Amino acid sequence: MAPTRSNQPDSQAQTPEPSLLTTGNAAWLPADNKRFLTYLVEHRAEGGDGGNFKPVTHRAAAMHVNEIRKKGGPKTGKSCAQKYASFRKDWLVVDKIKNTSGYHWDDETGVTVDDAMLGSWEEYVKAFPTAARFRNAGWPYYDLMVPLMPSKAKGGHV
Repeated sequence: MAPTRSNQPDSQAQTPEPSLLTTGNAAWLPADNKRFLTYLVEHRAEGGDGGNFKPVTHRAAAMHVNEIRKKGGPKTGKSCAQKYASFRKDWLVVDKIKNTSGYHWDDETGVTVDDAMLGSWEEYVKAFPTAARFRNAGWPYYDLMVPLMPSKAKGGHV
């Protein structure tokens, strides 16, 4: 007797990989973030002096990042623009911390706040609440963002 083939569909073929959805929210993994920022650095001329990219650049960046997507829905031009805006805000917070006397910044550990610094850090966070999450938690994208941020002119006649 010949083997029979089941008319039942292959369950794996019917069920998409849950980590590679075709719709839904984009998931930004560290590799996605790095690839996205590297793309923007390579195309920084498109952002002008202020680092403000047009939608066409964000759409191209989304296609570039989607080539390595491992999780979540695909990135879009809009999600890339939102991610870039978030990176810019984080960069400004980290830059302020790095340039504040008395605090040591580390990309992996953020600002290490010991007992002696606790009062000073609490006062700093009252003035700059967005800095709170960087206590003992780093942000590895600072150096990648530097070429994308507008330069800070120094001096009185600039």
